[in-house]
Amino acid sequence: MAKGDTIAMPDGVAGRMLWRVERRLRDGYLTSSLNGQPDKVWSHDHIYAAWCDHRMEHWPADLSRIDEALAEMLQTDFDRWPLSKRFEAQCRETYVTRVDELRAEGVGKYKAYRRAADEITAEKANEWELRRATIDAAETAAAPKRRKVRSNVLAEAPVPTFALGESAVKKWWLLWDKAGRDVRALLARDHLRGDHRPRFEDRRGEQASDADVRCVYGAMEWAGRAVYMGRSDEQADDEKPGVTLTSTKKYAYDRMREKLEPLKLPTVSITTFNKFLRDRYDAFDEYRARFGPRMAYLKFHIFQRRPLPERAMEEVEVDHCLLDVFVMDSHGRVARPWLTVLICRATKMIVGIHIGFDPPSGETLARAVLHAILPKVLTGIGTENDWPCMGGFDMLITDRGLEFLSEAFQRAGNALKFAIVNLPGRAPWLKATVERFFGTLGVRVMSRLEGSTRAKAADWYDPQARARYGLGELTGMIVRWIVDDYHEQEHATLGTSPRARWRELAENALDGGVRVPPPFKNVFRMLGEGGITRVIGNTGILFENNHYVSPELEAYRRTHEGGKPVEVIAEYYDRSFIWVNLGGDWRQVPATNAAALKGRSRYANRVINRLARKLTPKGEEVTEDTLERARLQCEEEARTLNGRRALRFLSVGALATDVAGNNGRLAVLANGLEMPAGAGAPATGDAAAAGAGIPAHPGAAGGAVAAGGAAPLDGDMDADGVKGAPQLELVGAMPAADGVLCDGGAVPPAGAAEEPAPPRKQDLQAILSGLARAKKVLR
Repeated sequence: MAKGDTIAMPDGVAGRMLWRVERRLRDGYLTSSLNGQPDKVWSHDHIYAAWCDHRMEHWPADLSRIDEALAEMLQTDFDRWPLSKRFEAQCRETYVTRVDELRAEGVGKYKAYRRAADEITAEKANEWELRRATIDAAETAAAPKRRKVRSNVLAEAPVPTFALGESAVKKWWLLWDKAGRDVRALLARDHLRGDHRPRFEDRRGEQASDADVRCVYGAMEWAGRAVYMGRSDEQADDEKPGVTLTSTKKYAYDRMREKLEPLKLPTVSITTFNKFLRDRYDAFDEYRARFGPRMAYLKFHIFQRRPLPERAMEEVEVDHCLLDVFVMDSHGRVARPWLTVLICRATKMIVGIHIGFDPPSGETLARAVLHAILPKVLTGIGTENDWPCMGGFDMLITDRGLEFLSEAFQRAGNALKFAIVNLPGRAPWLKATVERFFGTLGVRVMSRLEGSTRAKAADWYDPQARARYGLGELTGMIVRWIVDDYHEQEHATLGTSPRARWRELAENALDGGVRVPPPFKNVFRMLGEGGITRVIGNTGILFENNHYVSPELEAYRRTHEGGKPVEVIAEYYDRSFIWVNLGGDWRQVPATNAAALKGRSRYANRVINRLARKLTPKGEEVTEDTLERARLQCEEEARTLNGRRALRFLSVGALATDVAGNNGRLAVLANGLEMPAGAGAPATGDAAAAGAGIPAHPGAAGGAVAAGGAAPLDGDMDADGVKGAPQLELVGAMPAADGVLCDGGAVPPAGAAEEPAPPRKQDLQAILSGLARAKKVLR
């Protein structure tokens, strides 16, 4: 760079600032600001880095000493100008470069101007005319059609012969040389023609708000913001209450004129008003004003796929899904189960699941995370492959469900050393891996089962009446499909199977793969309901109207720390014991009525306590007898009601598959009892033929556990000699009208005979259509 050159360097505040080069130094250049800033020395490294990042620009001319309009042209991007203007500038550049060539040969300047005009015109005139016609045709086709037809008088006039004099070439060359021989100096400046000053007085700076109109520009701005881009109450849609239509430009223009009329202010034409709106507001501004920033962001933002993590279990996504199939419990009650899935983004492997009638909550999330961290045991399920996923993960990506934001889950994340990333609400595309898995599961598995809600013939197919599978059977089908089908098939994103990618990133990794999981008892405790503090009293610890006492608790109460609050963790599905932190050592403390609380979930315990408080007279304390009466009433209702609350009351939090270290402590769904006799006829082959591992009839490939089944913790044998077999009597009756767990309806009186249901119209139509098809075949 030479003295007098101008450079534009990046500035953290103003974007880019102009500097004039004063002189060169050993380590850089001394520059003076064209914006009134102090002189500054730019180093060679700084200039080179800005040039490589395309943030620095250099002009071999002093922009402060040339025409202001020309300096403004030199600071624009050449490629952003219309094609016709760029073509014209390049043609002019051909003339001025020929002038330089002639001057170098010793030709005088005035003679060089004349010869360049004649020679270039003779060489390029025909070629440029054809190129100009092509550009004009393309711009005319792209431009919007004019409402007013142009006059054809000028079009019929003869076109004059192309001619160029030496004065035009001289003017171009002087302008080009003055601007440092930059082609942007040769751009036609016809856009600067005319009077660009505002026609009316602009007093928008005096307005206190948009409605406080002081000038015509303020009126146009008010009409654009409040009327055109807002919602008009005068245009309410009567067919859709609460929904209004957006205003048109003509409607906004009429409101603007009504606003200006009492103020005695001049108005503008509708063409000027439309141009004002087009120049001031773009499509994003209009959509944002009408539908809000979120909808505008979703419509106009360009979303990109994040790169996959480099390590297995580095990022894990979790979400819940209500499965598109109705299943039955052991005595015929029908409901749709919930599925919780944890999936690894790097390998697309399913690391853990939980299936049950419980809605998404801290209980179901804890069981799913437990199943994801610990090694899976697939004995008796009938899978051909193993399920290798286990270990701790670094990041758990969730939405903003209450169970993910709870204090207990945050504490569990800190204990198990994984970060919880709560994504913005109502943005499922941010965790598209697990959402796509739900779609794949619904198409490949759920749509092939009897009782599927995905049936297209809803007029004759009743999914609740066609439900055939139990919760354990469904769990076995899903596990077999995940292990033998989903993990083994090629994934479009990976280019290989999830199992092969897991083997590459986890089993054969140089850094040892994933983190080794803690023992079962530690994970089981860490995922409990934490964040609870209690003081040890003379009756032990009181928690949810139950007393917990042990010799260790009494010994700790005698110490100096015994009078301080202690940290307590409760198991979600078993209130017969709690964990208490006694000086850094976690101890399991049983309840005084552990036999009655064994297998009682948090939800069931809260329902019983709520009913006990209702049964207790006002001003009195809840007694043991009242709690026992409430328990018996709730259990009786849970056995006789037909609703989701009853199923949740009897839920025991069974795992999808067994895990290492469980040893029968927690119930398991995927390998247990088959459906009881008479619960439903076996499904046909078409309904159950779903990919790899989905059985063609109930009980195939290992059988299933009844809904709510749990292995007894005391290891007793049932009447059939099967260890861990649940004995739950779930009678499919109508819900009671005044019960704690009822969803509405009434229970028929005892001994009343059930009236046979009349045949439905769609059933009769299906029978008649079947007979018609049979007659056609026989013919």
